[in-house]
Amino acid sequence: MKKIFPIISMIFIIITIPSKTQANSSSLDESQPKPLVLKILIKEAITRNPKIKAAEKEITASSYRIKPAQTLPDPMIELGIKNMGLSQWMIGTDPMSGIGVSISQLIPFFGKLRIQGELSRKEYEFKQLKLEEIKQEVFRQVKQNYFDLFYLHKAVYIYQKQKELVEKALALTETRYSVGRGTQADIFKAQLEISRMDEMIIPMSQMIKAKESSLNLLLDYPPHSPVGIPEQIDFSTFPLSLDQLEETLIRLSPVLKEAEKNTETKEKEIEMAKKNFYPDFKVKAGWEYKGKLTDMYEFMVGMEIPIFAKRKQSLRLKETNVMTESSLLEKISIKNELLMNLNDFFIKAKTAENLIHLYKTQIIPQSQLALEASFAAYPVDKTDFMSLLDDISIQFAAELALYRELNQLWNATADIEAVTATNIFPNLIDTGEAPNDINNFSISDETKKE
Repeated sequence: MKKIFPIISMIFIIITIPSKTQANSSSLDESQPKPLVLKILIKEAITRNPKIKAAEKEITASSYRIKPAQTLPDPMIELGIKNMGLSQWMIGTDPMSGIGVSISQLIPFFGKLRIQGELSRKEYEFKQLKLEEIKQEVFRQVKQNYFDLFYLHKAVYIYQKQKELVEKALALTETRYSVGRGTQADIFKAQLEISRMDEMIIPMSQMIKAKESSLNLLLDYPPHSPVGIPEQIDFSTFPLSLDQLEETLIRLSPVLKEAEKNTETKEKEIEMAKKNFYPDFKVKAGWEYKGKLTDMYEFMVGMEIPIFAKRKQSLRLKETNVMTESSLLEKISIKNELLMNLNDFFIKAKTAENLIHLYKTQIIPQSQLALEASFAAYPVDKTDFMSLLDDISIQFAAELALYRELNQLWNATADIEAVTATNIFPNLIDTGEAPNDINNFSISDETKKE
């Protein structure tokens, strides 16, 4: 029996370690859910997201304000009757009596209408930039929900594979116990470890549902609509330096452009405040019917007298000057905050990138070798069962950490893309491939290729 048991154990080890062939066959299984493609989600967000659609409506509404702002006020027409006394009809006999009609027009001082139109156009341009900011924010939310969903599916899969491996270790322990070479305590420990896997899988399955609901609501679908499984997201070295990203942010960031547009608007308001020192004019023309007497005609020109300029126009000019200075400082503050956030996102991305490289090249290959050695040593009493369980946990914890850091990398990338309004990994985000099994991304396969 002692000679047969190591042979049975080695057979167990062979069938326990998943091969790449098995992984590929499982990934090609027709029963796999339909893959979720990020590029399609982004396109749907553009056409379906309520916040984006509302911003587009605001742009349309704002475009209708430009022409009215640079158009003259409506003219006023007046009708009147003048009669000397109330006892009798005096029109035609009294020169002061008559039936008159007049029309008047308010004419703002030269340049005011032009500035009002430019202010409305600035508002329209600001709304366009606001739309771009909203789009980038919605894209960020869609991407991060997608990446989180990808990670959660992988995490559940890893815990299920770990559970299967512990169940096989439990079977091995029960076989050893049946021949008097194991302990009942080892069986209980394995059962406890299986329960711990269920403890991790259950909340993560609920988190998957929450992320699917968030993704559906971003696309204006019912929250419980089926979503599918995200495509495999591969690792790629971050291609841009921090200096390049900062230059891109300063050049393309919609938030920074909004601040610049706000400053331009304030400068136009200063120009308008200066124009308000000049009077508006009123032109009036009229005709009065006198009956048998000669008709009367009139033409008048009036103008405002800015006698309260020190109490109104001067203070308004001071206000706009201060607000312009405030907008300049606000622009600097926004720029600094964006650069600070960009620096944080970049550090997170590079940290995740370095950790992914560490897991791929060192930790996971080492943990896999340690696990294989433990499975080989346990049947011949070269290691104890607790060490075997620890090596199983370390192996799958490293696999889970790899995907967690991959998720961190793509989440930080989504943050960077949102603040810089650019797409850093256009080819990697939409791979166009079906989701792969975890073993297709395992370190053992990468090491074998090298």
